[in-house]
Amino acid sequence: MAKSLRSDYRAGHVPFYAAANKTKFWDNDIPAAIELVLEEHERNPSAKSLELLGEYHINAGQNVVARALLNQCYREYGQLHITNLIFCKIPTTVALVDDDKKILYVALPKCASSTIKNYFTFARFGKTYGEQVHFNHGDMYRLVTAEDLATRYKDYYKFTVVRDPVSRLVSYFSSNISNKALRREAHGQQEFMGLSTTPGPVVVAQRFQQYRQMFIDFRHHTDPMTGYLRNMRPLLDDICKMSDLPRIRERLSEAYGVTIADERSMTTKENFELLDICKREFAKLDEFYAEDYRAFF
Repeated sequence: MAKSLRSDYRAGHVPFYAAANKTKFWDNDIPAAIELVLEEHERNPSAKSLELLGEYHINAGQNVVARALLNQCYREYGQLHITNLIFCKIPTTVALVDDDKKILYVALPKCASSTIKNYFTFARFGKTYGEQVHFNHGDMYRLVTAEDLATRYKDYYKFTVVRDPVSRLVSYFSSNISNKALRREAHGQQEFMGLSTTPGPVVVAQRFQQYRQMFIDFRHHTDPMTGYLRNMRPLLDDICKMSDLPRIRERLSEAYGVTIADERSMTTKENFELLDICKREFAKLDEFYAEDYRAFF
């Protein structure tokens, strides 16, 4: 399969990243995927190919090489996925910024980020997008540092929302993993490198670090909240809890001069027995989130 995909890539029939991802997931062949992306980067250097090389080296367990490649990508192109910024411990985060209203929001996955982003789209455009809202704020996304918060955005209202770490994991499992997010990332494969793409909570807890290594969706949604904020916490005006959503909605309604409806995105039908199992199993990961608990709870 890898040879066929490489031939299709060289013939221009498929983009390099599609050929590389399918080589990785369909053939369980990370080295072949690395080789294909390296070939592309040598031909046509780009941020996309360089970042993908770094991510594949994470999959391969070669973290030193991965950090070197990802840091190079950030230096040369000034961009990285937030989870790769966290992996490299680069003191930069991604924020939604409205310069006209002087509002800055640092979105953390599984902390009502879909809901709050829909608040912004309703306030600005008069409509909401459900889960697709993540693709409707291109003009607002911005890389920011602690220095930016202290200077350029000093007089902005700067806020974020945090959530109990175990509750975050439960939400990710019930809303994403259970709805085949990992299966989609794996291009429909039932397993990748011995990991089920539709695991139950017991397997997720037992093989947590392996899932973080192999699936960027998993790593992105399970990175500690302190990783997103690093040294920026003292510079934020508001570190809200989930219970503060009504107050956030009222503040944005006032800022934009509209009445934002009380809607929640990413709601799922609850299986209480499964939720109890999730809570019990994910509580075993509390040490991984020790810094989050110290910082926020």
